[in-house]
Amino acid sequence: MEGTFTFAANHHNPMEMSASVASWDDDQLTLWDATHGPTATQMPVAHLLGIPVSRIRVITHFVGGTFGSKAMIWAHPNLAAMAAKIIKRPVKLVLAREQMFTGCGLREDNEQTITLGATADGRLTAIRHTKLSITSAYDDRAEPVLGGSGELYACENFAAAYHLIKGNTMSPTFMRGPGEAAGLAVLECAMDELAEKAGLDPIELRLRNHADVDPNSGKP
Repeated sequence: MEGTFTFAANHHNPMEMSASVASWDDDQLTLWDATHGPTATQMPVAHLLGIPVSRIRVITHFVGGTFGSKAMIWAHPNLAAMAAKIIKRPVKLVLAREQMFTGCGLREDNEQTITLGATADGRLTAIRHTKLSITSAYDDRAEPVLGGSGELYACENFAAAYHLIKGNTMSPTFMRGPGEAAGLAVLECAMDELAEKAGLDPIELRLRNHADVDPNSGKP
């Protein structure tokens, strides 16, 4: 059984748009940032501004389910810090709703192809799962969709590969329902189609291929 599945891009759009406040006290920078990774804000800003990490304090509060939009460093904390330095007063920068589509990561457009080999009684003999996706011109990140396909079912032969296209877009990032979820959706659709070809109940097909141990490590 072989099938190709295409996914449109998804964007982070919580009710609260991302925001940062920057304030300088001589050479000490304080950033109030909507992030669940203060260090992920502190270190890149220090690098980009060419100052020691010890001169940057990042203050944040519990921000709930931030997923990828508030887990990584984006442009607005850096821009707020640069503007505050120039005008010598605190600066608050809040993204507009339109900028949420370009300013804080996304789940990229992607195409996944999966091939299942099985015996006549539905025992899996091989799984091949590949992903073709777009990334930014300066990065090589792809959402990790392929890992679960080699672990969920007992199968001796597994191959997976990512293929990237550089494009005029921002880098992909973490997304709610992490990459494994999108990859397993493809695997489960393929298993349903395999069950039909084998003339088996879809649940029975899964029971016959249940992995009692991790196919990679052999551990329970």
